Amino acid sequence: MKNISELLISLAFSTLFCLTIIFLTIDAPILLNEFLLIYFPDYGLTWKQPALTIVASLRPFGYIAFLLTLILIGVGFLIKRFKLSFFGSIALYIPVFGYFAFKMFYFAGIGLLRILWMPIFDLSPEIFKFGDIAYLPYQVLASSLYPPISPLIISRIILGLGIIVLFISTTTWFYGKLLGIRIIDFGIYKYSRHPQYFGFLLWNYGVLVLIPPIFVQGGYVPIPSLIWLLFALITIGIALIEEIEALKKDYSEYIHMRNNVPFMFPLPHLISTILFPIPRLFLKKDYPENKKEIIFLLAFYGAILVLLSLLILELDYQRVFSYFDDHLFLKTLSQG
Repeated sequence: MKNISELLISLAFSTLFCLTIIFLTIDAPILLNEFLLIYFPDYGLTWKQPALTIVASLRPFGYIAFLLTLILIGVGFLIKRFKLSFFGSIALYIPVFGYFAFKMFYFAGIGLLRILWMPIFDLSPEIFKFGDIAYLPYQVLASSLYPPISPLIISRIILGLGIIVLFISTTTWFYGKLLGIRIIDFGIYKYSRHPQYFGFLLWNYGVLVLIPPIFVQGGYVPIPSLIWLLFALITIGIALIEEIEALKKDYSEYIHMRNNVPFMFPLPHLISTILFPIPRLFLKKDYPENKKEIIFLLAFYGAILVLLSLLILELDYQRVFSYFDDHLFLKTLSQG
């Protein structure tokens, strides 16, 4: 078989990469939580004064970390180092793993990661719910299964699919690069122009649907669906800008791929009919051609998704009526 050495090297790199992702998802949060609990313990029922002191001391670091993350994302776009923007979006999502530690105090142990979201907590924890429309695919999937499957199993299936897509796409990408191929259009790239990004989105979505609300003394920490939504929009924006750069270098080759291969994954005809006319309606073209047009489209879609999320919250009467009780604890801490 030709190119067997290149294939074996690609498989080795992809295996190492995916095992690292699995370790960071499953084992690393547990180990990090045990380590951080030494310095940031759970105060239990005696939370009030120590917790207020901890929050006050962490607030400056939280604001600085949040600002640096936004700068990293923005600078990556400005200087065309899109991996910086991608890593910045991942950093914004990392505090989600703090939800895997069930503590009375929401900064205990691995919950310390949430200091990155301190500015949002200070405004209102309810902001995290503004991306709840992201749960719609999961809810449709869960309600269509018979017999019903537990949320834990569904989330693990989504995580597993994300890892599989990452493994296949990373192997294909490494293999193509080792062979010196400029435009990789074989294997999984016949069905997705950005399978690695799609795999990351699947993996992060599996993490999102895996976590429950964290109940603490006097309230709870909402599930950060808005953070996943922002991560998804930033990732899509990076992929669109990378396509613009690819078109500048290999216009004839890549434009053929763009016209014949789905962006992330094949969409049902009805969804494609709804989504794709939007660029033509506002930009008078099928695809955005510069950063301003990409930002406009992402802001437009993001605003629509947030409005739909707010509609979901408004229809959820129990959550609406319990609003003040739910976030009283966090509001008290943020004002401490």
